[in-house]
Amino acid sequence: MVPKDILALFVFVIPQIYAGDEDDITSCLELFKPEEIEQNCCEPMKMLHKEDFESCKTADGEWECENAKCLLGKAGILSGDSLDEKKTTEMLDKTKEKHPDTNAMADRVKSECLGGKYEDYPPKESCPLIRFQICSYLNALVECDKWKDSDQCKKLSSHAKTCKSVLDNLKE
Repeated sequence: MVPKDILALFVFVIPQIYAGDEDDITSCLELFKPEEIEQNCCEPMKMLHKEDFESCKTADGEWECENAKCLLGKAGILSGDSLDEKKTTEMLDKTKEKHPDTNAMADRVKSECLGGKYEDYPPKESCPLIRFQICSYLNALVECDKWKDSDQCKKLSSHAKTCKSVLDNLKE
C-alpha cells in the first residue's frame, strides 16, 4: 500500500513544484524498491536491527501502521501510539555518539523530519508513524557517504545523490 502512495508523490506532486528532469524524480523512487532496500547498500545503516524489522513484518509483506508502531516501539521512540520527538532526538544523538559515521544522516533526519515536518510526507491517508519512517529513511539515505562496492549499490548511491538534490530543491 505505501509504495503506490510514494509513487503518486513522485509522479504527480513533485513534478508540479520541482522543475527538474523526470529522471531526477525517478531516482527518489528507486530508493524504495524492496530489492534495493534488502541490499543494505549504505554501510552506516547496517547498524539498524534487521531482526526487529523482520519481527514487525506481516506475513503478506504489507507495511501498515501497526508494523511501524512495532518497529518504532522497539526503537524506544514512542509515547503511547505517537512519535515522541524528544525521545527521537535523544535516540538520534545516542546513535551519533556510538556510530559517528551516521552524524550527517541523523542531523538531516532531525532537521527534515522532526518538528512535525514528517507529517508533510505521503501518503497522507497513512498514519503519522508511516510518514515518519518514510521521511527518516529517505533523508538518512540521501546523506549516506559510505556505500558497499557493488554495481547495484553504486547505482543506488547515484540515485540517492540525485534524489538529495530533488529534495533540497523542494526546500527553496
